[in-house]
Amino acid sequence: MKISVWAFVASLTLALAVWFSHMGHSSVMADGNQQCAIAGSVSPLKIALDINNTFGPRTLEPGSNSRYDFHRGIDWPAPEGTPVYAVATGTVKSFNKTWTSGTGSGNYVHLTHASDNCETRYNHLKTVDDAITDNAQVSTGQLIGTVGDTGAQSFHLHFSVRIGTNVSQRASVHPLSSPFIPWTNATSPSAKITGAFQEGSSVTAIVEVTSPYVEP
Repeated sequence: MKISVWAFVASLTLALAVWFSHMGHSSVMADGNQQCAIAGSVSPLKIALDINNTFGPRTLEPGSNSRYDFHRGIDWPAPEGTPVYAVATGTVKSFNKTWTSGTGSGNYVHLTHASDNCETRYNHLKTVDDAITDNAQVSTGQLIGTVGDTGAQSFHLHFSVRIGTNVSQRASVHPLSSPFIPWTNATSPSAKITGAFQEGSSVTAIVEVTSPYVEP
């Protein structure tokens, strides 16, 4: 059985490396090999990039390894009221200006960029600009709201990017792989098996995966 365990490990290593490379560097999704490639875009915030909650798996309960979810964007801390801008020309897909209490997206704006097959999301806003209405057209760099903490516990912008204009959460990609945030500090992704064991008929591999982005 030892040989089959390590054959499994080798195949898993290759599969992870291919998957992670696609997720992190090219933003190519499995459904159609489409990309988000908006030219002439701008950053959603005009302040230095900072990330306090990154894209990827995260533990829901501190100190526990039993409950995880997948964070489908980045949380960019900023002072309350910092202007938030549309990264590219698009159409208002949905928005909320009337958050009152509870956790979740809070006040938000979701834009589609149909000509570029992308969707961008801006959550936890303090205010949403009056120009944001159903199906309104927005231009690159247009003010769409301000940073807040609605639906959250701290002042930040949750910014996410999805491939396609009628998409599920599975279409999310790391925002640093998009053209919206200038970023050059990329490293090669890798997947390394640090251990493997068999329990009954099941084989479990312990995998260490490096991010393709060394974040601030």
